[in-house]
Amino acid sequence: MKRKNLVIPLLLCAGSALATTAGAAPTMISAVKAGAQVYDFYVLDARKLQKIGLSTNQELAKLATQLAPFGVKPCEILTDLNATGISCGDAANGFIQFGRNEFFSYNSPFDLPPSFAAKVEDPGVTKRYGSNFLATTVIGQIQTPGRAVQYHFTQRMAQFGLLLEAPNSSANAVQFIVNNQVLPAQTLTPNVPVFLAVEDSHGFTDVTIVPSGGATMSYVADHFSYLPLTQF
Repeated sequence: MKRKNLVIPLLLCAGSALATTAGAAPTMISAVKAGAQVYDFYVLDARKLQKIGLSTNQELAKLATQLAPFGVKPCEILTDLNATGISCGDAANGFIQFGRNEFFSYNSPFDLPPSFAAKVEDPGVTKRYGSNFLATTVIGQIQTPGRAVQYHFTQRMAQFGLLLEAPNSSANAVQFIVNNQVLPAQTLTPNVPVFLAVEDSHGFTDVTIVPSGGATMSYVADHFSYLPLTQF
Protein backbone atom coordinates (compact mmCIF):
# COMPACT_ATOMS: atom_id res chain seq x y z
CA MET A 1 0.00 0.00 0.00
CA LYS A 2 1.91 3.06 -1.25
CA ARG A 3 0.07 6.00 0.32
CA LYS A 4 2.62 8.66 -0.69
CA ASN A 5 1.30 8.52 -4.26
CA LEU A 6 -2.31 9.09 -3.28
CA VAL A 7 -4.33 12.24 -3.04
CA ILE A 8 -8.03 11.43 -3.36
CA PRO A 9 -11.04 13.65 -2.50
CA LEU A 10 -14.26 12.47 -0.89
CA LEU A 11 -17.65 14.09 -1.23
CA LEU A 12 -19.47 13.52 2.07
CA CYS A 13 -23.03 14.68 1.58
CA ALA A 14 -25.05 11.98 3.31
CA GLY A 15 -26.02 14.18 6.23
CA SER A 16 -28.18 16.58 4.26
CA ALA A 17 -29.86 13.83 2.27
CA LEU A 18 -31.01 11.63 5.12
CA ALA A 19 -34.29 11.88 6.97
CA THR A 20 -34.53 11.26 10.70
CA THR A 21 -36.21 8.09 11.86
CA ALA A 22 -38.77 8.88 14.56
CA GLY A 23 -37.88 7.48 17.95
CA ALA A 24 -34.47 6.13 16.89
CA ALA A 25 -31.58 7.21 19.07
CA PRO A 26 -28.29 5.72 17.88
CA THR A 27 -25.23 6.72 19.88
CA MET A 28 -21.52 6.02 19.74
CA ILE A 29 -20.13 3.71 22.44
CA SER A 30 -16.60 2.53 23.29
CA ALA A 31 -17.31 -1.20 23.76
CA VAL A 32 -19.95 -3.81 23.00
CA LYS A 33 -21.60 -5.87 25.71
CA ALA A 34 -20.28 -9.22 26.84
CA GLY A 35 -21.79 -11.97 24.74
CA ALA A 36 -21.56 -10.06 21.46
CA GLN A 37 -20.56 -12.00 18.36
CA VAL A 38 -16.95 -11.17 17.46
CA TYR A 39 -15.44 -12.35 14.17
CA ASP A 40 -11.90 -12.30 12.81
CA PHE A 41 -10.92 -13.17 9.23
CA TYR A 42 -8.94 -16.31 8.40
CA VAL A 43 -7.67 -17.81 5.16
CA LEU A 44 -7.52 -21.63 5.11
CA ASP A 45 -5.19 -23.39 2.69
CA ALA A 46 -6.88 -26.71 1.87
CA ARG A 47 -3.70 -28.29 0.50
CA LYS A 48 -1.64 -27.54 3.60
CA LEU A 49 -4.44 -28.69 5.87
CA GLN A 50 -4.77 -31.92 3.91
CA LYS A 51 -1.14 -32.69 4.74
CA ILE A 52 -2.00 -32.73 8.44
CA GLY A 53 -5.18 -34.71 7.85
CA LEU A 54 -7.76 -31.95 8.18
CA SER A 55 -10.45 -30.62 5.87
CA THR A 56 -11.28 -26.91 5.91
CA ASN A 57 -14.51 -27.64 7.80
CA GLN A 58 -12.61 -29.61 10.41
CA GLU A 59 -10.09 -26.82 10.77
CA LEU A 60 -12.83 -24.21 11.15
CA ALA A 61 -14.39 -26.27 13.95
CA LYS A 62 -10.98 -26.67 15.61
CA LEU A 63 -10.19 -22.98 15.23
CA ALA A 64 -13.57 -22.03 16.72
CA THR A 65 -12.75 -24.13 19.79
CA GLN A 66 -9.30 -22.57 20.07
CA LEU A 67 -10.67 -19.02 19.78
CA ALA A 68 -13.64 -19.52 22.13
CA PRO A 69 -11.70 -18.61 25.32
CA PHE A 70 -10.94 -15.22 23.74
CA GLY A 71 -14.58 -14.58 22.82
CA VAL A 72 -13.80 -14.64 19.10
CA LYS A 73 -15.09 -16.73 16.20
CA PRO A 74 -13.35 -17.43 12.88
CA CYS A 75 -14.76 -16.17 9.60
CA GLU A 76 -13.30 -17.88 6.55
CA ILE A 77 -12.37 -15.68 3.61
CA LEU A 78 -11.24 -16.95 0.21
CA THR A 79 -8.09 -14.89 -0.32
CA ASP A 80 -5.85 -12.76 1.87
CA LEU A 81 -6.06 -9.72 -0.39
CA ASN A 82 -9.05 -8.01 -2.05
CA ALA A 83 -11.66 -10.68 -1.31
CA THR A 84 -15.06 -8.98 -1.26
CA GLY A 85 -18.69 -9.91 -0.65
CA ILE A 86 -17.60 -11.31 2.73
CA SER A 87 -20.22 -12.68 5.14
CA CYS A 88 -19.72 -13.89 8.72
CA GLY A 89 -22.14 -15.29 11.26
CA ASP A 90 -24.63 -18.05 11.96
CA ALA A 91 -28.37 -18.65 11.77
CA ALA A 92 -28.93 -18.20 15.50
CA ASN A 93 -27.27 -14.80 15.85
CA GLY A 94 -27.55 -13.48 12.32
CA PHE A 95 -24.96 -12.68 9.69
CA ILE A 96 -22.94 -9.56 9.00
CA GLN A 97 -22.52 -8.88 5.30
CA PHE A 98 -19.73 -6.51 4.27
CA GLY A 99 -20.54 -4.28 1.31
CA ARG A 100 -19.46 -5.87 -1.96
CA ASN A 101 -16.84 -3.78 -3.75
CA GLU A 102 -16.74 -1.55 -0.66
CA PHE A 103 -14.92 -3.73 1.87
CA PHE A 104 -12.06 -6.14 1.19
CA SER A 105 -9.70 -8.57 2.84
CA TYR A 106 -6.22 -7.25 3.58
CA ASN A 107 -2.98 -9.00 4.45
CA SER A 108 -1.31 -6.57 6.85
CA PRO A 109 -2.35 -5.51 10.36
CA PHE A 110 -0.22 -2.33 10.34
CA ASP A 111 -0.50 -1.35 14.03
CA LEU A 112 -3.52 -3.46 14.89
CA PRO A 113 -2.64 -5.63 17.91
CA PRO A 114 -0.98 -8.97 17.12
CA SER A 115 -3.48 -11.77 16.84
CA PHE A 116 -3.87 -13.64 20.10
CA ALA A 117 -4.72 -16.64 17.93
CA ALA A 118 -1.20 -16.80 16.51
CA LYS A 119 -0.21 -19.44 19.08
CA VAL A 120 -3.09 -21.74 18.17
CA GLU A 121 -3.01 -21.64 14.38
CA ASP A 122 -2.29 -24.82 12.41
CA PRO A 123 -0.19 -24.82 9.22
CA GLY A 124 -2.37 -23.50 6.42
CA VAL A 125 -4.30 -21.10 8.67
CA THR A 126 -3.53 -17.39 8.31
CA LYS A 127 -5.04 -14.48 10.22
CA ARG A 128 -6.12 -11.63 7.98
CA TYR A 129 -7.82 -8.25 8.27
CA GLY A 130 -10.29 -6.03 6.46
CA SER A 131 -10.00 -2.71 4.62
CA ASN A 132 -12.22 -0.16 2.93
CA PHE A 133 -9.92 0.04 -0.10
CA LEU A 134 -8.96 -2.19 -3.00
CA ALA A 135 -5.25 -2.89 -2.55
CA THR A 136 -2.78 -2.52 -5.39
CA THR A 137 -1.22 -5.71 -6.69
CA VAL A 138 1.27 -4.12 -9.10
CA ILE A 139 4.28 -2.09 -7.96
CA GLY A 140 3.75 1.58 -8.75
CA GLN A 141 0.02 1.20 -9.36
CA ILE A 142 -2.10 4.02 -7.95
CA GLN A 143 -4.19 3.01 -4.94
CA THR A 144 -7.96 3.31 -5.17
CA PRO A 145 -9.60 5.61 -2.60
CA GLY A 146 -11.05 4.41 0.66
CA ARG A 147 -14.77 3.81 0.30
CA ALA A 148 -17.91 4.29 2.34
CA VAL A 149 -18.93 0.82 3.52
CA GLN A 150 -22.37 -0.55 4.27
CA TYR A 151 -22.44 -3.30 6.89
CA HIS A 152 -25.70 -5.22 6.59
CA PHE A 153 -27.17 -7.62 9.16
CA THR A 154 -29.69 -10.36 8.50
CA GLN A 155 -31.48 -9.69 11.78
CA ARG A 156 -31.91 -6.61 13.93
CA MET A 157 -28.89 -5.65 15.99
CA ALA A 158 -28.52 -3.41 19.03
CA GLN A 159 -24.76 -2.86 18.82
CA PHE A 160 -22.03 -3.02 16.19
CA GLY A 161 -18.36 -2.17 16.47
CA LEU A 162 -14.94 -2.81 15.00
CA LEU A 163 -11.28 -2.21 15.77
CA LEU A 164 -10.12 0.36 13.26
CA GLU A 165 -6.85 2.05 12.31
CA ALA A 166 -5.86 4.73 9.81
CA PRO A 167 -2.21 3.94 8.96
CA ASN A 168 0.09 6.86 8.18
CA SER A 169 -2.67 9.50 8.25
CA SER A 170 -4.62 7.66 5.54
CA ALA A 171 -7.92 9.00 6.97
CA ASN A 172 -8.72 11.76 9.44
CA ALA A 173 -12.14 10.63 10.62
CA VAL A 174 -15.11 8.33 10.08
CA GLN A 175 -18.83 8.85 10.54
CA PHE A 176 -21.41 6.18 11.31
CA ILE A 177 -24.85 6.38 9.72
CA VAL A 178 -27.52 4.33 11.52
CA ASN A 179 -31.28 4.41 11.01
CA ASN A 180 -30.88 7.40 8.68
CA GLN A 181 -29.06 9.40 11.34
CA VAL A 182 -25.53 10.69 10.83
CA LEU A 183 -23.56 10.45 14.05
CA PRO A 184 -20.73 12.83 15.02
CA ALA A 185 -17.43 12.34 13.23
CA GLN A 186 -14.92 10.18 15.09
CA THR A 187 -11.40 11.54 14.79
CA LEU A 188 -8.68 9.01 13.95
CA THR A 189 -5.15 9.33 15.30
CA PRO A 190 -2.57 8.09 12.77
CA ASN A 191 -1.28 4.58 13.51
CA VAL A 192 -3.33 4.26 16.71
CA PRO A 193 -6.00 1.52 16.67
CA VAL A 194 -9.34 2.45 18.22
CA PHE A 195 -12.49 0.43 18.82
CA LEU A 196 -15.52 2.32 17.53
CA ALA A 197 -19.06 1.09 18.07
CA VAL A 198 -22.65 2.21 17.81
CA GLU A 199 -25.74 1.32 19.83
CA ASP A 200 -29.44 1.77 19.18
CA SER A 201 -31.97 0.23 21.54
CA HIS A 202 -34.55 0.26 18.73
CA GLY A 203 -32.33 -1.99 16.67
CA PHE A 204 -30.93 -1.67 13.14
CA THR A 205 -30.07 -3.81 10.15
CA ASP A 206 -27.58 -1.52 8.42
CA VAL A 207 -24.63 0.63 9.42
CA THR A 208 -22.70 2.75 6.95
CA ILE A 209 -19.23 4.03 7.84
CA VAL A 210 -18.05 7.01 5.79
CA PRO A 211 -14.35 8.00 5.91
CA SER A 212 -13.04 11.50 5.35
CA GLY A 213 -9.77 13.39 5.03
CA GLY A 214 -6.26 12.08 5.14
CA ALA A 215 -4.17 10.94 2.19
CA THR A 216 -6.47 8.18 0.95
CA MET A 217 -9.52 8.02 3.26
CA SER A 218 -8.58 4.40 3.94
CA TYR A 219 -8.56 2.24 7.06
CA VAL A 220 -7.89 -1.33 8.12
CA ALA A 221 -10.13 -3.16 10.59
CA ASP A 222 -10.46 -6.23 12.78
CA HIS A 223 -12.64 -7.78 15.52
CA PHE A 224 -16.02 -7.22 13.86
CA SER A 225 -18.52 -7.29 16.72
CA TYR A 226 -22.29 -7.24 16.91
CA LEU A 227 -25.02 -7.88 19.47
CA PRO A 228 -28.48 -9.05 18.36
CA LEU A 229 -31.35 -6.90 19.59
CA THR A 230 -32.92 -10.00 21.18
CA GLN A 231 -29.89 -10.26 23.47
CA PHE A 232 -29.64 -6.58 24.37
